[in-house]
Amino acid sequence: MSLRYEIERQLGLVLVVGSGVIRDEDLERLNKRLMADPDLRHCTMELDDMRAVTNSVGVSADCLRRLGEKWGERDSFLEGTKLASVAPRDVEFGLTRMYQLYRGGTPVEMRLFREMGEAEHWLDLPAGFVTSRRAVRETEHSTSGTLGEPSGDA
Repeated sequence: MSLRYEIERQLGLVLVVGSGVIRDEDLERLNKRLMADPDLRHCTMELDDMRAVTNSVGVSADCLRRLGEKWGERDSFLEGTKLASVAPRDVEFGLTRMYQLYRGGTPVEMRLFREMGEAEHWLDLPAGFVTSRRAVRETEHSTSGTLGEPSGDA
């Protein structure tokens, strides 16, 4: 799977990480799991890290519209939430911007960044937070084989 998430409950953060090739099916699967995760209600921030995505030509505007509308319906419960997306490549930056427009008019504050440090700063996360989390998760993966398993997903 090219998309995974983890919830840092003590920080109120959902961290979504994309890598490799992303298609509509990946986005739909991720969003279905996120919407069903009971820990999501404790989150006031989301950080989408798309720096490792290499290809997203399989993502359609129709899929982004459907997901934007679904989340838009739930956004009234998410007032005060901040969503930061990091997408250095033009294609993912444009797709993320399109998603933001489809989800628009909601109380969720959304910003799009090309650099992770800017997103971490905007979310008031420590500088290098995502890089340090990746290092910890890679260590856990090498010892337990659980990298990429979201919290609460069985």
